[in-house]
Amino acid sequence: MNKIKNKTALNLPVRVELSYLQQIDGLYFLNDVLFSGLAYDHREQTLHKVYQITQGAITAEDDYGFFKHNSSPLKIDFDVIEDEDEDGDYYNYGNDTTYYQGELLNGVTYVYRNGFLWGEALWIDGYDVEDIGWYTDGSGLIYEYETNYVGDKCKVEWNYKQLTNIDIIREQALINLTFNDQNQIKSCALAVDNIADLGNLFKRDDLPLPLNNLKGLLAYYPLAEDIMLNIQREDNFHYFVNHTQFHTIKKLTLSTQYLSLPVLTKLMDLPNLKYIFFEESGVSDFDLETMPEQERKIKQQQCDERNHALLTLLFAIQAKRHCQIRLDSNSGLLFDYCPVNGKVTANVNQNDFNYLLNTLPLEQITVLDLRQRNFPISLFAKIAQFSNLKKLSIKENKKTMDYSHEQSVDKQARIMAYQQREHRNQEIWTFLKSFQLQVHCDIKLISETLQVFELRYQG
Repeated sequence: MNKIKNKTALNLPVRVELSYLQQIDGLYFLNDVLFSGLAYDHREQTLHKVYQITQGAITAEDDYGFFKHNSSPLKIDFDVIEDEDEDGDYYNYGNDTTYYQGELLNGVTYVYRNGFLWGEALWIDGYDVEDIGWYTDGSGLIYEYETNYVGDKCKVEWNYKQLTNIDIIREQALINLTFNDQNQIKSCALAVDNIADLGNLFKRDDLPLPLNNLKGLLAYYPLAEDIMLNIQREDNFHYFVNHTQFHTIKKLTLSTQYLSLPVLTKLMDLPNLKYIFFEESGVSDFDLETMPEQERKIKQQQCDERNHALLTLLFAIQAKRHCQIRLDSNSGLLFDYCPVNGKVTANVNQNDFNYLLNTLPLEQITVLDLRQRNFPISLFAKIAQFSNLKKLSIKENKKTMDYSHEQSVDKQARIMAYQQREHRNQEIWTFLKSFQLQVHCDIKLISETLQVFELRYQG
């Protein structure tokens, strides 16, 4: 249960066109009911007044609705701008600025749908810098608010009363929060300098949000049991852990590129963890293959060391929490271990494979899906260490930079490449059949050209 006291709930008024209301004996009605809300009096596509109406009677008035322009009195229907667009004067496509009557648009525009106000936009020097949109069903609920200032952009979205998304992009802050239909945070991305001093997220305090700061929102909304995190600074990670109900997470997908191992060891303390997935960005397998040989070897070794360190941590977490673990590295490694069915899926190089042989609980693995490229047959023989295998699948990977260039080489070269593949397939299949007799498991080979060879054990 959260202990954060949220601000007083906002009363969101219904916004209608004044002409859409019925007037009887000086009182205003909407669908035969005394109207309470805001009525926009716009005539000749220009806003004249906005009236506050309570129980059918006008109780206040204003020159503006939601937005007010500090230097321009222009308040027009957006349809006027669209009409000008027919003459080619709407957009200057070089920089997406908008003109009205030959001048950069400054003011506020309005869009109406079926008698209700659908949206307002604030324009400064031809740029749409703030937008807000309402549902046109008489509820008064906001579905979207967005700002687009230089160096300060934000977007908030709702599905009726449910908050669904918050995006903040500033020069030194990137924040994204998404929410599920149980009002729980289902994903979070943070890259914020001086996160402790972040302050308010929005300049306005009249949005239907429980709080206007990151600390409050993280504490107010519970975390989903299955959550995705992309946090690019270690102090941001500590901030998230300290201001959320972090211990409740059961399934976690975490981008790890910017996080050190000492920080990641906090994940050992998640008592309810059932599944953890590390996504390691950085140098890609494509980048590696385009590097000069010596540079590639050095960079590949660095990637392997990082991947193996992450796997070591995952194995420690798995041993403590008995959860499913997965690592997907941009450098080409993919590893997934599900202890419930004893299945391992591994897309690895030779160095990775030898590491796994020394680290995995081999006797607990019953299904091995091995994806590799050009492993020597002698290395396959080490699979016999998986003494309780019931299913073994080996897939031959293509090179990352394979652009099917064989079509551009001569016929003799294509024949030779085909013969080499067939010889390789025969070698692996011969090994698998021999292995089946030794270990008594089902076997499967998927060749580089996606040919499938399969044989169930008949013992």
